[in-house]
Amino acid sequence: MNTRPGLYDRIGVFDSGMGGLEFLVLLQKILPDEEIYYFADTVNNPYGTKTPKEIERYLVEIIEGMLARRMKLIIIACNTASVVYSQLPADHPLKMRLRRAGVRVVPMNTTELVAELHSLAPRRLWVLATELTVKSGAYGRMLAAFLPHCEIKEIAAQEWVERVERPDSDQASERLKRLESIERILGPHAAHKPDAVLLGCTHFPHMEAEIREWLGPDPLIVNPATAVAHFARNLLNVEELAAPPRGEERAPSGSVLFTNGDEKKILQQLVRMGYRGDISVRQIDIRNDLSGKAIDIIGFGLTGKSLVRYLLNQKPGLITVRDKNHAVSDAVHEAYGESVQVVTGEAYLSGLEHSDLVFRSPGVPLSLPQLKTASDRGAVMSSDIQLFLERAPGLKIGITGTNGKTTTTLLTHRILDRQFEGRAQILGNVGQPVLDDFDKLDARSACAIELSSFQLEELRSLPIRAGVLLNVTPDHLDRHGDMRGYAAAKGRIFTLLEEGSFAVYNIDDPVLINLVLPHGCRAAMMPFSRRHRLTEGAWLEGDDLVMAAPQLGRFVIKDYLKRKSFIGDHNLENVMAAALSTWLCGVEEKHIEETLLSFAGVKYRIELFHSMNGINFYDDSKGTNPDATYVALKTIKQPVRLVAGGVDKDCDFSDLHRHASGRVTKAYLFGPVAEKLQPALEQADPPVKCSLFESLEDATLAAATDAQSGEAVLFSPASASPPGQKYYQRGDRFKECVRKLGPDKRRERLLYIADPLAEHGHNHT
Repeated sequence: MNTRPGLYDRIGVFDSGMGGLEFLVLLQKILPDEEIYYFADTVNNPYGTKTPKEIERYLVEIIEGMLARRMKLIIIACNTASVVYSQLPADHPLKMRLRRAGVRVVPMNTTELVAELHSLAPRRLWVLATELTVKSGAYGRMLAAFLPHCEIKEIAAQEWVERVERPDSDQASERLKRLESIERILGPHAAHKPDAVLLGCTHFPHMEAEIREWLGPDPLIVNPATAVAHFARNLLNVEELAAPPRGEERAPSGSVLFTNGDEKKILQQLVRMGYRGDISVRQIDIRNDLSGKAIDIIGFGLTGKSLVRYLLNQKPGLITVRDKNHAVSDAVHEAYGESVQVVTGEAYLSGLEHSDLVFRSPGVPLSLPQLKTASDRGAVMSSDIQLFLERAPGLKIGITGTNGKTTTTLLTHRILDRQFEGRAQILGNVGQPVLDDFDKLDARSACAIELSSFQLEELRSLPIRAGVLLNVTPDHLDRHGDMRGYAAAKGRIFTLLEEGSFAVYNIDDPVLINLVLPHGCRAAMMPFSRRHRLTEGAWLEGDDLVMAAPQLGRFVIKDYLKRKSFIGDHNLENVMAAALSTWLCGVEEKHIEETLLSFAGVKYRIELFHSMNGINFYDDSKGTNPDATYVALKTIKQPVRLVAGGVDKDCDFSDLHRHASGRVTKAYLFGPVAEKLQPALEQADPPVKCSLFESLEDATLAAATDAQSGEAVLFSPASASPPGQKYYQRGDRFKECVRKLGPDKRRERLLYIADPLAEHGHNHT
């Protein structure tokens, strides 16, 4: 009888395809009263050819979906996935969540199967498994410990998975192909046949007849599924979790099979194997199933609205929007009626502990006690970026860095858009929410994704082709605590990358080298430098831009420094990062070169937008931290009248005097941060005279009035915008003030790339 409260009658079985159907039949025979939920991932198999990190991601996604259906026991029938699961550390988030939920997990490589082999006392044992299982040595090590006098040989038989999953329609032809495959794999070992064979993959029992024919009558064939099924039955009995015997008062139990594969093919296979129970088949995305889950969305801004629109099509159990703003309640009911619940006010996080999946705005810290309680009770913390990355098809390049990431993202997008003929998107921390145009993506699409430190710190995985890290300088220390915390958040773009991807990084950045790279990376490391010649990556040779990589050779853009249109050495780093990452991802060289030669810069980033009376006016409103302002001061060669100010982000301005010395003739400061900027500027040599103003407009008017021919007026705030205002709104205020003073007299007008965040933002300010 079930005596422990909160547990249900379901057993969940997961396998990477149809191999485990034989295991399902076996469970039905020895556990006839149990309700069994079987999850068959027939699309992503065979798992034996995947990397351990890929399999780990599949496991996390699938088991989280199983947990939402309240399992009491989960059996990992896939031997390859069992090996990966067994090697996860005890503090892995998946294992911790399983413990909190009180759910037992039984992998196929459990030591219980050793008891059967131990009683047989074989002298020579073959373990037949997938390539990854053999490579891991997991079975070999376990068996050697219990069978010290046995000669154990592990043999990879990867192609047998294909024979079972995709057999020839003609049975005679299929039998011949199986025998040929068995001879090809086992033939080289025929001189020393074993006295016992362990079938270390759930697919292989489907070939047992042909394996027996090749081996002859003597060797014993051991199927681990038998031991695991009996172990599961004993475990349920011992822990008093077994379903009560079926009676008239209790509905007959059956099985539910969830699959992303061919339903008809799976049912035919079950019939051939003699399955006799009731079974219903449900077609779902095994890896990303959201059906039936209780989902909470914290915040109903652009991202929250985008999430609701997308999730409603995934048939969740319940969506709840949570926001402090009481007005959100009417907006949600007006848009979605009763299909979406809403909680507002000071207690907007009340009841969050009942959630299965929580999507939060990046501005909502994970340290909130309600979020911690929900996580401790099994809720998964996620984001729209994570959901997008896990599901989106096509090429994906992620870009981060303290400064330059938007410019690099936009330039990367322009390159990709040439290659993919208009099917590239700009997503992430710039532009529209990532899920808005999800249905437009396919295998022929590409995405350039800007990733902030806030977004990176909440990601569980990063399945992208290339990750770019431009630089790491002090920023958002009020959120991350110190530089180590901030660098660790930025560095996740490398630590989360998978094998086979590329990590593109600025080898000239000392913080990146000293605080990020020591954390390690599984991807291929590809540096770029504007100061040193390299052997691979991207660098300068005279006026040439050079790229080189193993398997790709060299790509040279001749005389690039003479032919470029932009100003500022910092943009060289952005150009190298965009060019190198797209080149490594297979973009044609002509598309890269054509895009780079037409690139002048991006609006709101040291943008020369106006000139009159011999004075140039630059909008660098995206310069929201000290280092960005330092770059702007270095880039502009004229004497500078600096307009700066805003809200302090706990940044360090101690180096400001060094960058202002000899460059800034006078500073015009406004906002709360002015009291930190003024003493820093007055330490310059010679000291910079500062004037304080009530508003950006007053400061701009004074700077323009004082400026002389041959000087520049630069708006580079070096600090954050006030609450409720964006950098581009400050930039537009600055531009409007300047344009009222007189017409633009520039002879040559450069074509700056539009800022998509500003373009979209002006529609919803």
